[in-house]
Amino acid sequence: MSPTQRTRLYGMLFALLAAFGFSFKAILVKLAYAWHPVDAVTLLALRMLFALPFFVAIAWHARGSGERTPVAATDWLRLTWLGLTGYYLASILDFWGLGYINAGLAACRT
Repeated sequence: MSPTQRTRLYGMLFALLAAFGFSFKAILVKLAYAWHPVDAVTLLALRMLFALPFFVAIAWHARGSGERTPVAATDWLRLTWLGLTGYYLASILDFWGLGYINAGLAACRT
């Protein structure tokens, strides 16, 4: 198998894994709501805590690859604002919405 074919295969496998994980998230959130009375903020905090080691590992792996352009302080502020408003707001609205709809409908919305 050539490196190009291997890269393409990895890409397809990761895309499949991401689609499965995104759909499975709705099921896990619905099970958590049914198992114990918990709010969306707590579930989102747990999700972020579970994801943190993966992001640290990715950052550690990428630290020595290629040339990097330094990021200006104003760009860091913009990136932080974008992360808070984009990711957190979208995630919290998603988790609040899962409190009102069933997991099958949430998995089909993509």
